[in-house]
Amino acid sequence: MNAGIALLVAAGRPVVGTAVVLGQMVLTLWRAMRALVRGRVGLRSVVEQVQVCGLTCLPVTVLASVCVGCIVAVQGMGYVRRYSAPEAFGWAAYFSAAREVGPLLMGLTLSARLGALHAAQLAALRVTDRVDAMKALGVDTVGLWVAPRILAMPVAAVLLMAWSNAVSLVSATLFAWAFGGVTPWMTWASVARYALWSDFTLGLWKVAAYGLCSGITATAVGDAARGGADAVGHAVMRAAVVSVLAIVVLNHALTVGLAR
Repeated sequence: MNAGIALLVAAGRPVVGTAVVLGQMVLTLWRAMRALVRGRVGLRSVVEQVQVCGLTCLPVTVLASVCVGCIVAVQGMGYVRRYSAPEAFGWAAYFSAAREVGPLLMGLTLSARLGALHAAQLAALRVTDRVDAMKALGVDTVGLWVAPRILAMPVAAVLLMAWSNAVSLVSATLFAWAFGGVTPWMTWASVARYALWSDFTLGLWKVAAYGLCSGITATAVGDAARGGADAVGHAVMRAAVVSVLAIVVLNHALTVGLAR
């Protein structure tokens, strides 16, 4: 009997925790939308957050893009050798980097870098009672701190993704030239002949959705932090885990939906 109850409690805790986080996300999104409609979100704050997000993630984005280029080059070279179709390599690298592998890796990178940062910042403001102090002065803290971060994440994600696509293609081209014998001229001719603009735009829509999801999750978890200094660490951990899981689920839903 006790073992059964313990099993139910152990199985129910993740369910309850997930429901709580989802509720926090919905409530945070509603408050951010209400602040935006009421004109309490300053454009300058959003631009500043976009700048912070871009500068914070630019070095790791370059490194991740180079890795994406190497990954798609290795995958593409396998098909080139198997089917003797080097003219299709450029298209395969472009498709993977711009629509599939690239957006997913960019979303996870944003979640790990920016999501944790936003969760830590908001949690620190909450546990040090600065949020309550600002509210006592009549300041809309959602419009000041939460909404700009949510709006900046998808914008920064799209800008970084456009840069990432170029770096990934250059990396894949050089890797295939050095280890596969596929010349850069053949790779870029394949891109020019077979690549579709819709793949590029769909990749941008994907990474924008990932950025929005990560922004909502991080701000919701950080703003809901309560307790002492240890609450900041718990908020960062929860934001990172939930963001990654949400992005993976969203990636599956978008991939299946766009494939139809």
